[in-house]
Amino acid sequence: MEKNVAPRDQDEFFLTTGHTLYHTQDSITFDIPTLVRIAPDNPLIINAEVAKKLSINDNDEVEVVSLTTSQKVKSRVKVTDGIRKDTAFAYFGFGRHSKEEKVAYGHTDST
Repeated sequence: MEKNVAPRDQDEFFLTTGHTLYHTQDSITFDIPTLVRIAPDNPLIINAEVAKKLSINDNDEVEVVSLTTSQKVKSRVKVTDGIRKDTAFAYFGFGRHSKEEKVAYGHTDST
């Protein structure tokens, strides 16, 4: 496992996370159907200039791989000028992997 990892290639980023306006950190709100309809997905937000260089567009699906754990997840992309070029951002959780979250479990933005 690597430590003190910094982006080395154009497709590597610092990943930051935070809250969405519609969901709380305890994940209970991820199982409320109305809130899932308002905020149905958890896009990976990246810089527009970097996205263009990588041929990535809004709503494209990308695979995110942790350099420290090798875990992989797929995410749709939201492109914006409002983020640093070396950084990607995603919201916490969304409960899609917790079988106890009856609405959120397995949810995709196509529903």
